[in-house]
Amino acid sequence: MIRVPTAVVGLMIAVGALTACEKDGGASDANEPAVITGEEGQEEQERMFLSDLVAIEPALEPYKAEAMDIAQEICVDVRLGQSDDTVTAKAVQRFHTTPEKAGRIVESMRTSFCG
Repeated sequence: MIRVPTAVVGLMIAVGALTACEKDGGASDANEPAVITGEEGQEEQERMFLSDLVAIEPALEPYKAEAMDIAQEICVDVRLGQSDDTVTAKAVQRFHTTPEKAGRIVESMRTSFCG
């Protein structure tokens, strides 16, 4: 007889439940960022962010590579739990933009690659 640890069985049940929810859409929340995995997923999330960034602050169009580097630095602050005011202030400085636009940029970061 093969003995399967209880933790493994529990994990299998949880994965099965999540898979079932994904199939019928029951666990989906339209306000949550889409989770995309892998290198292609990361690239897609970055493209989404850069598209939003240029829509918010068109002057950054020629500086997309630098803007992505800055966004990744600011994302570290987001993940470390820095306050919204601190993160937005850093975005104002680093992107040379207004507080209103910086807030929109940070929100775009959170819903794309920095969630």
